[in-house]
Amino acid sequence: MTALSQHQSLEFVKMLYMGNPGSGKTGSLTGLVAAGYKLRIWDFDNLLGSLVQYVNHVCPEKIGNVSFQTFTDKMKGLDTPVVFAGKSVKVMPFVDGTPDAYVKALKQLNHWKSGDEDLGKPGDWGPDTVIVIDSLTNAAAAAFRYAQAMNPAAMDQQTYYNTAQQLVMNLITLLFSEQVRCNVIVLAHLDYRENEFEVIKGFPRAIGRALNNQIGAYFNVVCLAEASGSGQNVKRVIRTNSTGIVDLKNPVAFKLPDSLPLESGLATIFKTITNRTPE
Repeated sequence: MTALSQHQSLEFVKMLYMGNPGSGKTGSLTGLVAAGYKLRIWDFDNLLGSLVQYVNHVCPEKIGNVSFQTFTDKMKGLDTPVVFAGKSVKVMPFVDGTPDAYVKALKQLNHWKSGDEDLGKPGDWGPDTVIVIDSLTNAAAAAFRYAQAMNPAAMDQQTYYNTAQQLVMNLITLLFSEQVRCNVIVLAHLDYRENEFEVIKGFPRAIGRALNNQIGAYFNVVCLAEASGSGQNVKRVIRTNSTGIVDLKNPVAFKLPDSLPLESGLATIFKTITNRTPE
């Protein structure tokens, strides 16, 4: 028998961080950089411009603590003509070649190496480092493209969804395994839909509705970046307790307020939960 005092559940923060596009999720990571954390970003969105600007503005001396790798599949788009029925037409974007973004990302979760940068195994990074998946939504899209490439002749389209969902769950399971002993933040867009009681709820958008309402169960912290107002009056905060639409959770609800400033909220959450700051 092991005493409850020896439980390690709060040794690391494993956070699902949701929000609508433009709510400030990526930019708010600046608060962690300013607090001294090292960020290792798996970039599926290719939208880190805001983080670059904020880090250079708030703590430019620490920008070297942020590393990233971008994982996107090469696409052919609207400007690529395709001959159809003897005519040259423009089509919606589709993959150019074999989609490999998802597989490359998983390999880097085993050992981070990019060009001359070799940061070793994520499992060895420790409490001062944060793995960031930006975002789960586009990681799931990459998994779906990979699933299609694995079985292009599938007669049932649901096969692709099932395979992609399993790939996403494999990613989440890996992030929560003992193999990854560091902090984790998984960013996700919101998907609004009716639940079984015909009530509109917000879920993390991944791939297929069957998976979306299961993802939050794997995280010890679920937070929401929320923006209200417009123009110069816009107000952005991080919600730590459930709203009427989005279910959230944190293991120290008795210590954290319902909302925190977007600029510093993540650092406050990390310090409150782990009871430490980076060395």
